[in-house]
Amino acid sequence: MSCSEGRQQKVAGFLLALCAITAVAHSEAEVENSAESFLNSPKLRKVRPHNHGASLHQRHNHVGGKGKTGVAGLHKYHSAEQIFSLIEGLKKDCKMPMSTQWVKDSQSDDSLFVVQIGQPEANKKMLIASNEHARELLGGEVSLRFLQSACESPGGSAFLESASTDSKTDAKTVLQNVQYTIVPIVNVKGRQLVESQDEPCQRTTVEQEGDVDLNRNMEVDWGKGSEQRWGEKPFSTYQARILRDLAAKDKYSGFIDLHTGARSLMTSWGFKPMTDPDFGDQKKVLDIIKKKHCPDCEIGSNRVVIGYENPGEVIDHMYAVAGIKYTSLWEIYDGHTSDCIKNFNAADDEYEESVNNWSNALLTFGQYIHTSVGANERSNPGELNGGLVEQSSELQPRGTAAAAIASQQHTVLEDGEHGLLTT
Repeated sequence: MSCSEGRQQKVAGFLLALCAITAVAHSEAEVENSAESFLNSPKLRKVRPHNHGASLHQRHNHVGGKGKTGVAGLHKYHSAEQIFSLIEGLKKDCKMPMSTQWVKDSQSDDSLFVVQIGQPEANKKMLIASNEHARELLGGEVSLRFLQSACESPGGSAFLESASTDSKTDAKTVLQNVQYTIVPIVNVKGRQLVESQDEPCQRTTVEQEGDVDLNRNMEVDWGKGSEQRWGEKPFSTYQARILRDLAAKDKYSGFIDLHTGARSLMTSWGFKPMTDPDFGDQKKVLDIIKKKHCPDCEIGSNRVVIGYENPGEVIDHMYAVAGIKYTSLWEIYDGHTSDCIKNFNAADDEYEESVNNWSNALLTFGQYIHTSVGANERSNPGELNGGLVEQSSELQPRGTAAAAIASQQHTVLEDGEHGLLTT
């Protein structure tokens, strides 16, 4: 072979290698663009976490709902973007009817990611909301696991079997008779501040959204008592308006508001130190949840169990205004520490047990709605300013003595002053 022929072969080899590299780069760009296309869904394009110079693909590598997890120093947790992507990926092979949409606010261009699973024609429906408080990442993970398990569960089998349950609940039967509407992450931008650890103790919406506590922004008892971050007026946030409008669109038999920071199963009221008139019936299903899923959980009204005032909270609107009789707020984890991440979120070695247990609890609640609640049952709140049933005396306030005194004196309750706020 001549020198000229050798040089020609080397050039040809170089060109082939260059083409291969270009093709790979083009392919990776297509993957990146595919991920960006999904993540440019309404509102996600405005809620990117801090990436510290990393590309979207490098940060999450979750095209198709797969890839590395880990946020806020917790290796098993998912970013908000990953949760939405994983849920979207479930639809193709889900064994139950399932749909997703970005539900737009009636007064702005903002929206929330909403999922429906179960037979659309079911005459009973449940509404689930989680992650209103940014630092309570676990609630979004429980909603994700519920949807994953519901989609994968074959007909006639138990939904999730664990040591915490003493009987099996058939997912197919429940979801044929009860349709679930789920808002997996209500406070998306706030959650992303926690994920990035820029603000690991973030509770409210981000500053651009008003720095509002989303569990103080509805109308029942709004603005009463100690000054709190309740917003300029009831429903001043798009998140509260969307939750309100979802509840008004369908006749729901049950509503569950998932929170963390304590261990309790609570009902209205948030501000008045008493239970609502339907507490006797509400307690029947909460007793079942306690027995199967949370033996150490306290049951009672939010105001009495937690020990401080919660004016304008979501469950009071759902119960008193939306007419959802079986409304409750669940506090599903308590880390017993002043460290926000550890206090509000199960550690990695507790993650599987926690998300499985509480996603199963959502199904247990649906089973009760299916078997024991009439399709036309509605709440009976009575007059909002009186005529309410007092809570039994043996249920004493759970909050610290300092918090109870501060509440009675109408002083401001802030994180770090008397402990971390939960509900």
